Amino acid sequence: MPISNAQTYCADISRPALANGRSSLMLCDGRASNAPPANEHAISSSHVEPPPPFQFDFSLLEDSTLLDALFEGIPGNEDLFSVTPVPAFNASAEASTEPALRFLEGFTRNTGLTGSFDCGTEAERLETYAHYEIDRWQYSTGDSNGTLTAKSNEIISVLCETIRTKARNSPVEHEWSKVTEQSCRRLFAPDRLRLYHSLYWAIWHPNVNFVHCSFDITTATISLVAAMAVIGAAVSPVAEDVASARLWFNTVEDIVFADLDVCANDDAQNDLPSLADVQVLQAAYVVCLYQNWEGSVASRRRIRRSRYSAVVARARDLGFANARHLDYHFASDFSWHDFAVREQFIRVLLWIFLLDTAFVIFHNFPPRIAIKELRMHFAHNEACFQAESSLECYQQIITQTCPTGLVLADIVGRLCHSSNDVPLQLSLADLGPLNLFVLTSSLHSIIFQIRQSFGQELHLTPVRNALLNWMEAFRIYSTTYRQSLHHDTLIGTEPTPQTMWKRVGFSRFCPEYWLLAKLMTDKMAAAAQPTMANLSPLTMDGSNDADETENILSHYDETSMQQVNRLIADFQKVVI
Repeated sequence: MPISNAQTYCADISRPALANGRSSLMLCDGRASNAPPANEHAISSSHVEPPPPFQFDFSLLEDSTLLDALFEGIPGNEDLFSVTPVPAFNASAEASTEPALRFLEGFTRNTGLTGSFDCGTEAERLETYAHYEIDRWQYSTGDSNGTLTAKSNEIISVLCETIRTKARNSPVEHEWSKVTEQSCRRLFAPDRLRLYHSLYWAIWHPNVNFVHCSFDITTATISLVAAMAVIGAAVSPVAEDVASARLWFNTVEDIVFADLDVCANDDAQNDLPSLADVQVLQAAYVVCLYQNWEGSVASRRRIRRSRYSAVVARARDLGFANARHLDYHFASDFSWHDFAVREQFIRVLLWIFLLDTAFVIFHNFPPRIAIKELRMHFAHNEACFQAESSLECYQQIITQTCPTGLVLADIVGRLCHSSNDVPLQLSLADLGPLNLFVLTSSLHSIIFQIRQSFGQELHLTPVRNALLNWMEAFRIYSTTYRQSLHHDTLIGTEPTPQTMWKRVGFSRFCPEYWLLAKLMTDKMAAAAQPTMANLSPLTMDGSNDADETENILSHYDETSMQQVNRLIADFQKVVI
């Protein structure tokens, strides 16, 4: 959205930094602020250390045969990496000294969004907060504050109505009173909407990057505006902001899923959904995130068992097969708005599937999305998605080298079909970390289904094929494309509060998800092998006791991630 003139405030509030490096929440004429010290609130004294910087030893991937030595001693390894002889390799001398699965071990041990995901260091969050707190103070008395007043009043009005008319089974615990109204007006005041949306972009957005930079807070649905504000406050380094956000978790959940229910009453579509439809789906997903990682035990259970199912149902209504890009060969046919809607739709569906696999991996919950129904395209690279003008976006699209038009369900099938599909590996290598993360996560959905079947060893070959193909594709990505600006637009620069939204989030830890899938596959294969201990008159064929494979994860629909954390700790002992 263009800036009108040098003496007016930026119109496209809540967008991330513009191409010239200025924050969209700064005065467009660049005037210095006379604001007081940025943070007058108490900073939270207790915090969980953020995930460590990614320290995967990429030198191990320069030669795929080194993977054999890296995983030497893991049961079943010889079946997966036996194509070529293993060269002499000193793992202790050449491998990273960091424990394998370090990110996932912390992810399953820690709680909260900032403790589990990649939200930057505490120092980075404090610096970001200080930067945007100055902007909030500066704009709280400016004319531009009026552009958000209507949106603020609309959100407060809907929340008030929701509390006063809540249903018997509503999760809302508030009663509308003066105290409740004051709390509501504080969290959703125009200046704080600006602040919390800025924190959403800078701190949270890289982890779940499905909102386009053309986002306009003044025209977006109130569901998405409210949900983004709540999660922005939840990742704030200021304890008072976090406490305020938690007070409104359930009420915002109620208004968001009320909107989702209204949309679900619409007829199923056979074309691209509207931006409003996509934003309601995004809002519901954001609620699932903050409740599952910040909410109470009851809220987490409600999200996992009920709310997320409604999100999947709405995604099916909108149609996975409708999440596809057009042929963008001709500039005259290119519409940036249309591209942004399509890309956001594709990305929110990818992240819905990733949450499905997260419930499978970390809570041992049966998958609710079948891989074969994912007849959708992959996401474009970050340079395309982060482009801040139509021309820049189109230029990035026509210069990308990865193949277009790939269908996710078909690609997963090809991964499983043969063990050394070189053309496929080359095609997937330039898809980038998000799409590679989706592919390796899909293997966990397949593994869960195999764990529930009999004769597991018969079904493991496709998974082994997929594991090998994925790692070869990732090896090519890491050595050829990883340093490309197409996938990481901040390569060679230090992130600032204005550019933190462009970071690559926790999807860069996808090799750990691959390794976890590999170790689980090996454990199932080892359990399926006949041993003298399980030979009996009733099982003379040597079939193993089902309990052996159930020991991988024996409890289903677990709110806690402790059993997965214990499994990862056991795997670490083997790998190390």
